[in-house]
Amino acid sequence: MAPTSLLGSLATLLFGVVSLVKPDATAKVTDLEPLDAAGRSEVATVFGGVFTTLGLLGLAGEERPVVFVWLGVVLARIASFRDQEAITAGTVVGLLVEIGILGLFLAPEGDDDAAAVEVEVPGADGDD
Repeated sequence: MAPTSLLGSLATLLFGVVSLVKPDATAKVTDLEPLDAAGRSEVATVFGGVFTTLGLLGLAGEERPVVFVWLGVVLARIASFRDQEAITAGTVVGLLVEIGILGLFLAPEGDDDAAAVEVEVPGADGDD
């Protein structure tokens, strides 16, 4: 697993676990206002359940479904901006975070053999 995918999986898992145990915190960050315990249960179920499962899938090396869900989240966020009132500092930051996490999964893996590139500079070793 690429280090960036590991980081993306851990970030996804963290968001899910926090949503499970602190649904009020997730609701606040996402500008949701659960009216009662049933509303908090929905936040914990949807955000907590989905993102905890996605994080675990990523850690297990099953990155494809995680990538597709994050891509769907990014596309849905962009589509939601058709309502001009939905474009706030918080939703733009949310979009940037979502794109960042998606990018962690899409970042190319490093190739140890290609890490060092030698460039010969004439005259650098004293020979002209």
